[in-house]
Amino acid sequence: MAKIPSGTKFLGIAETYPTRELRSKSINDESEYYTIDDIAAAALPFYVETNDADRTLWCNGTGDIDSNTIFGEGVLIGNSTGESNTAIGKDSMEFNSTGSFNTAVGNSTLSQNVSGGYNTALGSGAMSSNTAGLGNTAVGSASLFSSNIGEGNTAIGQSSLGDLASGSFNTAVGAQTGGYLSTSGSFNSIFGFRATNAGFDGCVVLGCRAEATANNQFVVGSASTNAGTVVDGANTSSQYWNVKINGVDYKILLA
Repeated sequence: MAKIPSGTKFLGIAETYPTRELRSKSINDESEYYTIDDIAAAALPFYVETNDADRTLWCNGTGDIDSNTIFGEGVLIGNSTGESNTAIGKDSMEFNSTGSFNTAVGNSTLSQNVSGGYNTALGSGAMSSNTAGLGNTAVGSASLFSSNIGEGNTAIGQSSLGDLASGSFNTAVGAQTGGYLSTSGSFNSIFGFRATNAGFDGCVVLGCRAEATANNQFVVGSASTNAGTVVDGANTSSQYWNVKINGVDYKILLA
């Protein structure tokens, strides 16, 4: 590989185009030919790699593990053995050490992660507090922001499950959905703008601002945003289902 003199000016593609050489004019006015690899070696730092044959450029980050791909300032700088990670955005996966199979796209995404794996964080600040949690998916700015060791959570929407710290296996869809879920709520399914659950387990919460108030509740709608209308009717049954509709407790009779 040729060494390119300082001050070299490139004049264009040479007649030997299939070899992808460039004709240059160096500071001593002598015309020379350099390959793309020569140019890349001179222009790029040693940790940025290129492939002349398929015209690709990449960086594997700290640890130089070839299955990692990074782009951005402060990205994956603490990595030791973590592999198969993709981190794009300032400070994304900054403190990762052994965590593997993570995808972090956005400023400070998964920035505190150390050993957590199989996580996907998309959006500024998504999962930024996670250290060891596994198998979480956060899509939206500040989604799963406080999650630290939780597993199997899915949060879609700005700040969805933003306050959850260690709860696991929750699903939240909607902006600020599950935003007040405490550190330990698990096995909840929450859908709708600001639908929430104050730290309970096993609840299904549907509708704008709908809120569960106990474990294992099925909640539809809220007092401020009704989901349908409840009407009176005569019926008898020995079985019923406790639900909360539009902020009011009901018993649904079962045939």
